[in-house]
Amino acid sequence: MRTATTPNALYEAEVGGCWVTGPSAGRPKATVHFLGGAFAGASPQLIYPLLLQTLAKAGYTVISTPYAVTFKHLDCARNVHDKFNGCVEALRGSGQGFLVPEEKAVHGVGHSNGALLHALIGAMFAPPNSSNALISFNNKQVKDAIPLSLGPIQAAVANVRSQPWAAGVPSADSLITSAVGALSQSGLMLDERALRSIAPAIDQLNSVFNEVGDGNVEFIPTPAESRALVQSAYRVPYTLLVQFENDAIDETPEMTRILSSANPAGTSSVILPGTHITPCGGDVAWQVGRSFSPVDAVALGVKAVVQADIRRLGDKLIGWLESHS
Repeated sequence: MRTATTPNALYEAEVGGCWVTGPSAGRPKATVHFLGGAFAGASPQLIYPLLLQTLAKAGYTVISTPYAVTFKHLDCARNVHDKFNGCVEALRGSGQGFLVPEEKAVHGVGHSNGALLHALIGAMFAPPNSSNALISFNNKQVKDAIPLSLGPIQAAVANVRSQPWAAGVPSADSLITSAVGALSQSGLMLDERALRSIAPAIDQLNSVFNEVGDGNVEFIPTPAESRALVQSAYRVPYTLLVQFENDAIDETPEMTRILSSANPAGTSSVILPGTHITPCGGDVAWQVGRSFSPVDAVALGVKAVVQADIRRLGDKLIGWLESHS
């Protein structure tokens, strides 16, 4: 277990391979299972810190389950579901069950590919979450999700595998260790902990390319099969779907139609200002120099807009959780 101390006095720890963010005092109102988007989902505590902390400050224990991008969505949904339950069991078995009270509700919150995974989990497992919040739902075909031709990728992977050194391709973690060691000898000190925390996001590129090299050219199940599964078997009683005004790859309207056809009373949707990456980001400090420059003005302006959008999303999610916990 790895713990961290934050200025806002939140409880933050790595438990059972998940990142737990919760109120440091008092019993939480409910548990939130958070899943980030593709690639971003490998290190959710780094990509979504402000959103996770906003929910925790409101009194919720947020368990963020990291995962690697894969073409096999059902396997991924099963893995993150099992990993989340393992984290809950680990907390209760280590005397920290106050963070995840058995009598409190469990809510799913997913962004982009994480929203798809929560939709699949809601169709695959019982008992279901008390509610789901699906943000920027996305379930495109491979050719639309990956803007590259798969043929050349398959050929490149085959070429790499044919090389005698292929079995010894280093991991991101080993590359970071080598880089930090070499640069430190030159007098340049890097934040090794910060670099190592992004290793999962780097390593998943290898797994994606390997899957393409193995002949995978479409998601399993296909987008059409995923929609059919959700339409026929989704059990979550209440679902909020969040769409952003400027999001070209969002497919929220289609999922809203599917869920509303089976459960109109339990399905809600909302459109908020922002883009597909609005949920990402943190409360980053910007140090103004001796004189206030145009760069400072632009940086602070962008920071204010981005954080305002994240906090607006957080407020909407908190209102939803309050009404269904």
